[in-house]
Amino acid sequence: MNILIVGSGPSAYASLLPLLSDNKNEIVLIDNSDFDKNYLNEQCIYKSKFTSGNRIADNQNIYDNSNNLEDKSFPFSSKSFGGFSNVWGGTIFYPTNTELEKFTLLNIDIMKYINLILNETNLLSSEENYNSYELTMRERKIFSNLKQKEDEEFSVNFSKTWLSKNSFEMLRNKNVCEFCKSYIWDCRSEKIWNSKSFIKKNIEENNLNYLPKTKLLSFNDSKDKVTCTLKNNSKTYLKEFDKVFLCCGAISTSSIVMNSLNIPEVEIKTSDMISFPYFTIFRKGNKKHSLSDMFLIHESKTTKFFIQLYGYSKGLLNLAGDAIPVTKLLTKLPNLLFKNFGGIFMYMNEENSSTFKMLKTTGKYKFIAKKKNYLDTREIQKIKKNFYSSGVFPLFFLKKFYTYGTSNHYGGQFAHSLSPGELGTDRKGRIKGLKNVHILDSSVLPVINTGPFTITMMANSYRIAEEINN
Repeated sequence: MNILIVGSGPSAYASLLPLLSDNKNEIVLIDNSDFDKNYLNEQCIYKSKFTSGNRIADNQNIYDNSNNLEDKSFPFSSKSFGGFSNVWGGTIFYPTNTELEKFTLLNIDIMKYINLILNETNLLSSEENYNSYELTMRERKIFSNLKQKEDEEFSVNFSKTWLSKNSFEMLRNKNVCEFCKSYIWDCRSEKIWNSKSFIKKNIEENNLNYLPKTKLLSFNDSKDKVTCTLKNNSKTYLKEFDKVFLCCGAISTSSIVMNSLNIPEVEIKTSDMISFPYFTIFRKGNKKHSLSDMFLIHESKTTKFFIQLYGYSKGLLNLAGDAIPVTKLLTKLPNLLFKNFGGIFMYMNEENSSTFKMLKTTGKYKFIAKKKNYLDTREIQKIKKNFYSSGVFPLFFLKKFYTYGTSNHYGGQFAHSLSPGELGTDRKGRIKGLKNVHILDSSVLPVINTGPFTITMMANSYRIAEEINN
């Protein structure tokens, strides 16, 4: 097959795993950017600028200024298809029972493919005995106290993430970066998982053909070929493919589909987030990485929260300027004053979260807030009570809401369905009337997970690519 993959993020990476195993496939990849040497060099990531919680390398202009850079109410879309998971995207949170039920109804064994993806990575838990990663005495005390508060609504878990092969091998290395004061394995560009390293290697080995600075504007799926309108710099041209895989994120995928089909608007689901700092009475500990220390789940009949708790580290402080704005004022203070502090991220289930509409207008796209998030204050009080009695004191008055996709957890506008209708997709990610154009990213997830869903999205992308290849 002659296949065009649009995007270089997690769903593109996952689709390549089964496709590259078949040497009969001729794969072309575009992501509206270029794989330059500077992106993958071994420098401290905290030397980069961070905007809206996302890394911006000095040599890259990744925001699409023409769309929505001026309005911080909506997510910052990326000119580089693949999104910001090229940098982070390492938190592992398994599908909820609600998600598993939806996939089961679609006759999809999503856990099978999650396990296949995890076999390609190095899974790490905060309960592991790696000296450079294990919980400090401070976080262990918090974990132990919170664990005693567990009941039918509240659970406490060690955090899980994945690391690239190089980073995993460096875990026992306690060398500290002079700039950010974190372990070197935590602050280099290979940190956690980087799809671009994998893709760059396959480009160099001629396993796939990469077209730099090339963008897909629209497609025409007719007969047995897909005619694509591509743009390279200022030049526009047509090229045919047997298959097109859209792996470029919910906003970019929506724009391509709306350009190609008679679809004036889509509604994108989200998982809203609340961030706020906390202080604790415990001081003993010297954390030197920015990864999450523990996951907390609070689920009642009215709402669900997935909570990530981070103990203070210098690296975390570098990241927190946007997520917890007050830290911008505190960065000049001595480290000793931060020993008692940390940060909390609380993600809400999609039923209680906001959504936003993406409308096609002349020359660009417009974003409209569809629904505000619903916050059950009674459930918040229950969570705060568990924190207080465990020696953790949330500074909730410093909270910041991430709504309308600014949490970076959004999609589902073309969700898989047994009866897709006009905007849903079949189990192969095809909108009604399409035969050879498949959507593989978060756009087709039947549920936007409460919290990180990258592993679920990747597993689903792997599954679609494998089924099509077979």
